[in-house]
Amino acid sequence: MQQIEIWKEVERFNVLRHENPSMGDFALDLPSVFELVRQRTNASKPPAMASVFMRHVAFVYVSQLYMLSKYRKKWSGDHRRIGLLDGESNGRWSPQWTFQDGDWVSVDDDEHVRLTLQNIIREQCLPLIKAVARQTKSSPLVLWENVWGYVLWMYTQLFQDSEDVSKQARGDLEFLLKDETWTGMERRSPFKRFLNDQTPEESMSNYSRVTCCLYYMIPGNEKCPYCPKLSTDRCLQE
Repeated sequence: MQQIEIWKEVERFNVLRHENPSMGDFALDLPSVFELVRQRTNASKPPAMASVFMRHVAFVYVSQLYMLSKYRKKWSGDHRRIGLLDGESNGRWSPQWTFQDGDWVSVDDDEHVRLTLQNIIREQCLPLIKAVARQTKSSPLVLWENVWGYVLWMYTQLFQDSEDVSKQARGDLEFLLKDETWTGMERRSPFKRFLNDQTPEESMSNYSRVTCCLYYMIPGNEKCPYCPKLSTDRCLQE
């Protein structure tokens, strides 16, 4: 598969190649990111800004998991150089993510696949979640679930692909659900917790969050349809 075809396919995750970003190396200047989120969404509470941001930036990681499971390709670029391209879709803030360097290279064996999966989670996603949670006093679990929602959606889509792709995707997701995979990061796999003892297909068909995404804190919005509720009809936030 040619690089141009791969980059075209990954655009479905709002990932672009070599575009001039509105904000280069965004992860190094999170206060500016949160100010942009505030301006674009009118969110005033830092945890709400953090949640909205993580729902969008999740595509940076989901796109890589997708390419790994479908084509056994990994991105060779520097995640610290990923840029944010400001934009909107249907009247809502919808940023895109610019990969400034690197290409998609083949992953040859199962051990390399596992190392790549861990790299995406440990070296890319985890540091950002920690930084966002610290700077906004947010629950890391909420932020992980914002990523998980798209991870689940992506994998259940691949389960419907060819037999080979489906097998690869299931194996990759099973690895991410193992507590051992998260050693040194979390006490257990947060992704497994979000499944609530369901299969991925069951969870996707009747999707409900474990934590609240704080969507209702953004002016003009109510609780999202996936929000867990206490008996008092208040959203869970942690």
